[in-house]
Amino acid sequence: TIEPELELLANPTWRLNNLYWIKDANGHRVKFEMNWAQKELYENLQNFDIVLKARQLGITTFFSIYLLDKVLWGENIQAGIIAHTLDDASNIFRDKLKYPFDQLHPNLTKLFRTVGDNATELAFSHGSIIRVGTSLRSSTLQYLHISEFGKICAKYPERAREVISGSLNTVHTGQSIFIESNAEGKEGYFYDMCQNAQKNKELTPLDFKFFFFPWWRHPEYTIGVPVNIPTHLEEYFASLANKGITLRDPQKWWYTKKYETQQEDMLREFPSYPEEAFQASQEGNWYALQMKELWDTGHITNVSYDRAMPVYTAWDLGQADYT
Repeated sequence: TIEPELELLANPTWRLNNLYWIKDANGHRVKFEMNWAQKELYENLQNFDIVLKARQLGITTFFSIYLLDKVLWGENIQAGIIAHTLDDASNIFRDKLKYPFDQLHPNLTKLFRTVGDNATELAFSHGSIIRVGTSLRSSTLQYLHISEFGKICAKYPERAREVISGSLNTVHTGQSIFIESNAEGKEGYFYDMCQNAQKNKELTPLDFKFFFFPWWRHPEYTIGVPVNIPTHLEEYFASLANKGITLRDPQKWWYTKKYETQQEDMLREFPSYPEEAFQASQEGNWYALQMKELWDTGHITNVSYDRAMPVYTAWDLGQADYT
């Protein structure tokens, strides 16, 4: 019976931590309960929010459950989620919306009669609806979540422009837009929006609030087995300490083992501070890792020259071309 909990059901924080079931990383059915990053987000959200993050912190899951809760317990709420690809949209709908809804207690599901249930949306008799797609231009929304916007900007710039010009304009002042992603290079809307959001000291209703969640704050990113740390990573950890980021040995060991496979992608997938997240090169750049090492060690710099004289540069990529 749910009668003794009617008062609790009126509390959205209680609902988020008690009503919904999700699949964990191993595919097991577990009750959703906000972790440290999700809780920090929830307690500090404003109307427009942009999130730069490390991988696997559950940010997409949080926003999906948050929006599902909004449409279930509010009348005439229109919510939407924009995903990176059609496959991602399908996965978000199936695993992060439909599954939690289907797993509700039977006494609760009787409260919500669906009038539309297909591969892209859940619509309810009380007038609320949540949609998932790669673009939601034609909708008028109170809540919009854009997942992996950095990847959209890097791989599909025209679609990113469509999101900016179309989908963002479906949400008006006083309503809510949540954008989250890993970084994908120093160009595109996501990079520009993060830069602008970090500069905002006093937020207007149309400004995005910036959130950053680094890998080293996540308690699961540690291992208890000592490993040999190469010199360049010891220097990296020392540089973090100079920035006020002091790591414990189990964190350093985890990062070292992860670096063996991820290499420079660690900066993008598991950033330690916001600026670092955008330092990783995009795929296809020649000698990206080597050029970054030259930059980090101070071998690329400015030199004075006479602007009245010609300047010659020489290049050799070692390929069968005319470079």
